Amino acid sequence: MGLRLNPWGNVYSSLELEQITFVHRVYLEAMNIEAKDLPNVLQMNATFTEPVYSPKKPDFDEHTFMRQMQGVVGLLRQPAEEIISCICGYQKERLDRFQIGTAFMNDPRTLLLEEFKIWAMNRLAAAACTTEAFEKEVEKRKNYITQLQYGGGNLFKPGNAERTLMTTLKDVREILELRILPMIACERAQASAKEHLTIVEARGTDALIHGIQFLFNVFRNTQNAPADCTITNLQSQQHTAMKVFFFFFSFFFWKILF
Repeated sequence: MGLRLNPWGNVYSSLELEQITFVHRVYLEAMNIEAKDLPNVLQMNATFTEPVYSPKKPDFDEHTFMRQMQGVVGLLRQPAEEIISCICGYQKERLDRFQIGTAFMNDPRTLLLEEFKIWAMNRLAAAACTTEAFEKEVEKRKNYITQLQYGGGNLFKPGNAERTLMTTLKDVREILELRILPMIACERAQASAKEHLTIVEARGTDALIHGIQFLFNVFRNTQNAPADCTITNLQSQQHTAMKVFFFFFSFFFWKILF
């Protein structure tokens, strides 16, 4: 990662500056935002020599995040927790290998992963996964990781440890690709089917009402019309008939779809 002139300071080495510059470029391209909109975790100071954010040791403990997510309810909470757990596992192993001069606490590796954990906790865990906008947001995250994996050359050259930044990014991308995106697609499909069913029901109701009103107006004054052919009775029977009709219609509709 390159040694800093002051191992206890926050000023980046030349290699770290190259790394964070690459991270910024990839992030801005993937998220389609401007530099001023970079999240605080990834920002540098005015002279672009050191980061403005520095994590603490508790930030590498997954339970710190889980406690903050106790009240969160959402279909994507579990995969969000898996992402956080995966990243924290790598960060804790890396912290255990900490040596003076390597400055793991706020280097580009740490900061890009911190940003991802914060996104998983604040956005992913409680997200409504039936919107196209959020599906695109997750796709952007997947593309961001892919570019980090394959676009940096030897900028993030792995050490001798079994668990590296690249293997961690691979694990996170697989959670996005194989777990989260399919869940979103499934939820969106079901929401779309329900919406279509509601529209069909509304149109069917209108057609049935108009049909009954037409027949009533045609036959109510005929010689063979029954004595109970009144508006009140017909409306009562109309509501009962509609309930029965739409019960069977909904049943067969869902059978066809699912």
